[in-house]
Order: sequence, then structure tokens, then C-alpha cells
Amino acid sequence: MRMSRSYAINGDVERSLEVHDQAADLVQRMEGEESLAHATVQRSRARLLLQMGQFDAAEDSLREALALADRIAEHPNQARAFAYFGLGNLMFFTGRYEQALARTRKGIEECAASRGLTADEHPCGLQILGRMKARMHRWEGAEHYLQQARGQFVEKGPQFERRLALTESWLAFVACHQGRNEEGARLLAKVHARSDTVGLDEPIFQAQNLTARATCRYRTGDHEQALEAIDRALEIISNPQPGYAMLYAQRRILRARILGELGRNRQAAESLDQARRQLEAVGLTEHPVMERIHQTRQDLF
Repeated sequence: MRMSRSYAINGDVERSLEVHDQAADLVQRMEGEESLAHATVQRSRARLLLQMGQFDAAEDSLREALALADRIAEHPNQARAFAYFGLGNLMFFTGRYEQALARTRKGIEECAASRGLTADEHPCGLQILGRMKARMHRWEGAEHYLQQARGQFVEKGPQFERRLALTESWLAFVACHQGRNEEGARLLAKVHARSDTVGLDEPIFQAQNLTARATCRYRTGDHEQALEAIDRALEIISNPQPGYAMLYAQRRILRARILGELGRNRQAAESLDQARRQLEAVGLTEHPVMERIHQTRQDLF
């Protein structure tokens, strides 16, 4: 499973899935199909299928994992929680926002209960909700959950520094979108100061920090610096995964707006076309981000 994750982090999802299936075979032989271990493996397999843009297969795998957890576990457990989290993530990336939030909340409740906590005492779950709402551009709800998560990570101490830094990066993104640019810049400076010590070197985390930076630069009128940051965010993911098309599309929308402010309309239009093509390639023609592409085109041209 660790080998599989390493391949996935480095962009080789097909090889990751091959290695993962070897691990799944071992789990099945050792624990059997009617086991929580098998349910957990199904959920992690679904994550890889999602990355590859195989949405229906991913959903089938997650629903199988959830049904298995329901059959064999009466009490709250991590396998059921992870299945709910997986469904929430899948529904989010495929544009079913309300269902995504509902499944994610179920996952938080299940995960918290399995540890003897309430949902409001689960900082990682609160961060997930905040991040999800931020990507939906639901700023008030995003800030509410992220601030809750931030406070709990601070209380938990140094071992949660990495999660705290990630939360503050998202808070900076939200703050700048709401016009609080100085606050966003301060948060990003804190994140940057800790980045070497808390291990934020994975491409996905670097790309998010750069996107937050680009947003803040754009909002303060520093368009050249904003363009440099968003271009780097797009370049740092050397092998974009089809299932995450909505993330790359959102970044290309921001890039188009920056280019529009610089008077580079032809490049702005091409950035929007790239965003549209990425969503169309995986069948997400009705995704809410597609409407954002159309609105941005109207705003710019």
C-alpha cells in the first residue's frame, strides 16, 4: 500500500493501481472478503480510480465498501467513515456538491464517534469541510470550518503543525477572495516560514499554496506576480490526473482573469478553452465549474 501511494504521488496512477491490487489480493487472502480491512482497501482503490477519471467504477467500489462495513460492523468504525469520505470526495469532484457535503458530514460523524468524539471535535474533518466549501466558493461556510479546525490544531500542539499550515494556507485563499488581502498575505508568510520544517513538499500541497498566493497577488493588483504563481501551480503537477479536472480548471479560470487584467485576451481565452476541454474530456459537461468558465468569459469579453 505504501508503494502504491508513492507511485500515485509521483503521478504514475496506473502502476499505483497495479501495486494496490497486489496488496488487495494479500488482504483478501489474509482477512477474507467480509472484513473491515477489505472495505478499507476498496476505499483506497476507489481513490485511484477517481484520479484516473473512472468515476462510475470508483463509486461502485465505494458503495461496496460502505455496504460491507454496514454488514459486518455494528459500531462506528474507520472503514465506514473512509467510505463516506470517499463518496463525498467523488461527488465533489463530479459536481454533486450538496451530496458531497452530506456524505462528508456522515464520514466526520462516523470517524469522530469511532474515537469517542463529537463531529465538532474532529479537526481534520472540519478542515475537509472548509476546504471543500472554499473550492465551491462558499466563503462564509469555508471560513467557519477552517477557523474551527485551526483553533483545534493549535491546541493539539507541535505534532499537528503540518495540518495547521495547510489550514492556514486555505484560510489565506478564503481571506483574499473576500478582499482581506493583508490578512491573507500574513497567513501565507507564516505558512512559507514553516514549509521546510513541516513537510509541505508534495506537489499537491505546493500547488495549493501557489494558488493561494496567486489569488492574493491578483486581488492586490500585482498581476505579474499572480501570473508567475499560478503558472508555477499549473506546472508543478507534471502529470495532471483526469479525475481532478475541476481543480485544474479552477486554476485556469484564475489564470484567465489575471491575463485579462494584463490585456492578454487571446491567452486568457485559450486558458478558458483549456479549462473547458479538461472537464469535457472526463464527461463533466454539467459541472458547476463549467458555468464559472462561461461566466468568466462573459466578464472578460
